[in-house]
Amino acid sequence: WKYEQEIREQQLNTSQKVHDVVANGLYRVMSDLEYRDHLDKSDLLDKLEDLYEKSRDISYEPPPVAPTDDFQRKVSKLLQSFSKDSTRIYIVGNDAELWKRVDKRIKSELEHVLQEFLVNMKKHSQAQTATVKFELRGNELRVQYTDDGVGVGDNPKKGNGIRSTENRIGRLNGTINFESSSGRGLKILVQIPIR
Repeated sequence: WKYEQEIREQQLNTSQKVHDVVANGLYRVMSDLEYRDHLDKSDLLDKLEDLYEKSRDISYEPPPVAPTDDFQRKVSKLLQSFSKDSTRIYIVGNDAELWKRVDKRIKSELEHVLQEFLVNMKKHSQAQTATVKFELRGNELRVQYTDDGVGVGDNPKKGNGIRSTENRIGRLNGTINFESSSGRGLKILVQIPIR
């Protein structure tokens, strides 16, 4: 039984990586292509090569973790890549001092969580504005995502991305809460304990 459980966990982990790294990464590149007036061929090739490397090696090693001092810039770049003419994304509290207290494992998982929020926003929400706020309260990292989109209704269907996100937050001993009603936007609060 233990062997079967390990296989299931490995399959879930691989499925999560394919979704988070490959599918969401490709969607991000497609989004850039759709909304950019000027296409930088070398930048596009760099992104595709990075996706190729990650997808080729996905079953052999975990995704790379951003260096501690670079995470603020990485978060800004990720969030800004989804800010387009039709949707503006505001970032609050993303400063270097905050990230110094957060360990590499949390940062790695959080990067995938943020990307999932933004991919879902782009695909489903029809939002004109979204805000992502980062805050430390004592020994807790709080990440709040809000948008003014269509919301998810009273009984939203949880796809692979949301289940994967909930699992990631759970593995960090954190909590994630969704607050929405149809036509009134979406609010997500993530709370993760830190040392």
